[in-house]
Amino acid sequence: MFQENKTQRNSFSLRSNFDTNFINGGKPHLYSKVYSSNAIVLPPFKKIFLNTILLYTGVKSYSQWKKHKKSMTINSNSTVYWNVNKTIIDDRGVKLTYLLNGKNNDIMTFLDIIQTIEEIKNDDRITGFVADLSSINELTVNSDLGFAQIQEIKYALDELKEIKMKKLDDNFKMMAFTDTFDSQAHYFLASSFDKISMEPAGMVPLTGFGTVQPFFKLLLEKFGIQTHSHVRNEYKNAVSHITSTEFNGSQRKNLIQVYSNLTHQLAEGIAKGRSKSLDKIKILRNSNILVSLLNSSKTIDNNTEKVIELINQGPYSATEAIELGLIDKLDYRRKIITDLKKRNSDNTISFAKYHTARTNEIQIEKRKILKLAQTQQVPNHVNISLINIKEDINKGCVDKTIKALMKACYDKNTEAIVLRI
Repeated sequence: MFQENKTQRNSFSLRSNFDTNFINGGKPHLYSKVYSSNAIVLPPFKKIFLNTILLYTGVKSYSQWKKHKKSMTINSNSTVYWNVNKTIIDDRGVKLTYLLNGKNNDIMTFLDIIQTIEEIKNDDRITGFVADLSSINELTVNSDLGFAQIQEIKYALDELKEIKMKKLDDNFKMMAFTDTFDSQAHYFLASSFDKISMEPAGMVPLTGFGTVQPFFKLLLEKFGIQTHSHVRNEYKNAVSHITSTEFNGSQRKNLIQVYSNLTHQLAEGIAKGRSKSLDKIKILRNSNILVSLLNSSKTIDNNTEKVIELINQGPYSATEAIELGLIDKLDYRRKIITDLKKRNSDNTISFAKYHTARTNEIQIEKRKILKLAQTQQVPNHVNISLINIKEDINKGCVDKTIKALMKACYDKNTEAIVLRI
């Protein structure tokens, strides 16, 4: 034992009678080699401190892992909670940008949303679905999604509701709540749910579709500018805003037809979801939209007519909305979330976490099937070559695709080829 620079060091030796010359064919010589090493010996209090840190880190990591595993587990009688406005629906390329900016929003593609709703529809463990449409979060979804995309999500929710009601009857609940509806597309989406709650200061901006077109002919004439245009027929109106002072007959007719059709789709979707609460509505049939639709070949049911009548008189305050049956309850968002946590906190999973957990389950199931297929002979099986095009279709992509197709064609084990675009 010796002390150097106030650090305790321990010197020890290893003796060996092993001679490497013996391995190489030479004569063995018995002698001793001494290997020396110095090991640092920490004071007792430093050992305790270091062990405490290691123990704390291990326990903390294990508890975080257990917490994450629990949050990613889908239990029986679970409720899916979807914070719609907090979900970023965009291309996968945007994900890195949000992660670098420190955003913790749930990032999902539009296809992920539809597929997750499909999985919930067929998952018997899910007995409730709650959507938070409140606008206090970042409005990253609503400004990006068009009416056609919102329609597709709504129709997927309608199908989910129909299938679940057949399987579980009244045991399946769907509820939407918000502080206020930022757009009528929001309310259109919420109409798929059994119950709609809104804060007392909220609004339902149900106004239908339309357009405002400014005309610049008189302004240009004040500057001495004369405009002339030639159109092929009466519906070519690309330059009418600088050559006219108002819509001509054909243009007006065309626009009324387009926006009346969109409003009819909006009203039809709302009427399907709110059919049980439209008894108080009286049909006056005095709106231009309703008259236009009635004069067309479209068949309009009674509930759709009622919603069109509501659209003609909108928007509505929270009090008016509950009197007309557009919403079911006036309540505050904070109270609703608190009640949800009290009732079913252990069996509540977020929409994005459900998507991740279900994706992991599907991958595990696929691996089991592949392992079973490798170890056992599967009757009536077909060997399929899947060619997946993941990039834009251009010259380089075409060459790669042709090579992949030719490789699959010359493979003796391939019985079918699937080209996925």
